[in-house]
Amino acid sequence: MIQFLKKNKEIGLLGIMQVLIFTVLAFGQWHKTSDMYVYAGVFLLQVISCIVLYYLFRKIFRNIEEEKKQSMLLKQQKYAEEHKKVKAQLDNQLEDIKEQVSFMLKNLQMNAEKMSEKAFHEAVNEIISNSEQLYQVDFCDNKTIDAILYNKSLLAKSLHIPFDIQVQIPQQLNIAYVDLICVYANLLDNAIEANCQVDETQRMLNITSALKMNQLIVKVENAKPANLHIDKNSGKTTKTDTSEPHGLGLKILQRTAEKYHGDMLIRDKGHEVSITVFMENVNVGTIS
Repeated sequence: MIQFLKKNKEIGLLGIMQVLIFTVLAFGQWHKTSDMYVYAGVFLLQVISCIVLYYLFRKIFRNIEEEKKQSMLLKQQKYAEEHKKVKAQLDNQLEDIKEQVSFMLKNLQMNAEKMSEKAFHEAVNEIISNSEQLYQVDFCDNKTIDAILYNKSLLAKSLHIPFDIQVQIPQQLNIAYVDLICVYANLLDNAIEANCQVDETQRMLNITSALKMNQLIVKVENAKPANLHIDKNSGKTTKTDTSEPHGLGLKILQRTAEKYHGDMLIRDKGHEVSITVFMENVNVGTIS
């Protein structure tokens, strides 16, 4: 308890103020007086309490923001570690798989005329199956974004969501890592969540992103239920049959875009939605 109060002096000070207010009021009642000095003392203590309370809330909000940043950085570290680990494993297997596919293709060419149609299709399918092991790991030059794309592409694949990625982002941008993670991870998490609410045959997820004329553009298109409507102002999605808000964290995307003098555009097309985040004054280089 003592350690807690040492770290949060504002709480201890606020408690002392309240005790003093109670003491002053009790003193006034005990002596049955309504002296102006008693009221002045109470008023002064209340003012001090309000000031302390203001700084206490500021500290709480700063701590919340710091925890969010730490959480984002931990996510980025996790994505990067997973990406690095899998890439290393695939690099070790790459040559073996290439040799297997090459051998199978040569064998298919040599024996194609002798094979039945069924055997030919089986051989082709086997080659395709082996080739799929060469799953793409590098999506763009920016390692932070690349790690997120890789992580989300595996998740989408496991959920049978067709995922098309067209991202051309340089390695260094003057945007904080935490903000890059916020935009790309939140957009893709929202899209994957919405896709999971529709039939597998209707699922789709496309992301296009590029740096053009000092403007970073991130556009995500995905399938969603037709009765799921997105309200940019509230940062919520609502189903028409329930009228119950279903938050998908769009407010933080809007705030991040505005931080870089940009904006967020939402186009609801019924069974599909596209969300585009614009960030202005983005240059190649490290954040100052």
